[in-house]
Amino acid sequence: MCRTSLAFLVFLLTGCSAEQARMPLMVAQAPTIPGEPASYRGAISVEPVEVRALAPPWGSEISPRILKEALTNSLAVRGLFVYGEPSYRLFATVEDVQQKLDELILGLDITVFIEMNYRLIESDTGAEIINETIITSSKQPFRYLSAAERTQAATEEAIKENIESILKKLVRSEPNSEDRDIVVAGPE
Repeated sequence: MCRTSLAFLVFLLTGCSAEQARMPLMVAQAPTIPGEPASYRGAISVEPVEVRALAPPWGSEISPRILKEALTNSLAVRGLFVYGEPSYRLFATVEDVQQKLDELILGLDITVFIEMNYRLIESDTGAEIINETIITSSKQPFRYLSAAERTQAATEEAIKENIESILKKLVRSEPNSEDRDIVVAGPE
């Protein structure tokens, strides 16, 4: 009985999850870095995004199509995306999505953690240039009445920060580097 009441309370606090699937594009704009390499300019395509992690029942769904569009547009804004034959292909996988259930029940702030893996592959050779796992988070204060809206906003912001992190990695790295790092970004 207690678990049923708790589940019903979570449902009421979060709203209908079908409405949460309307994630707008999260186009990231990493700052220009002096002396950034031109090797990736107009050279990267984005492969279909894989979402391995399932959002919690009270969380926001992540659309692979919309996430791919956000990555594509983010690369295009930086001049890194290619519309024709790519020299490099970027693969992105959402590995994990975490949200604290106690925040939904007890608190007004909602924090979402996103873990994504990015692989940059050279098209001609199949060589893996970058294999990077990035964990970002976003905390949304009580500015939206609905917990579903706060969860959606936190998810979108965490994904945007994640994309910004891989953009920074791309503009700072030269092809054929051997970086295999985990980057953690977000509020402390």
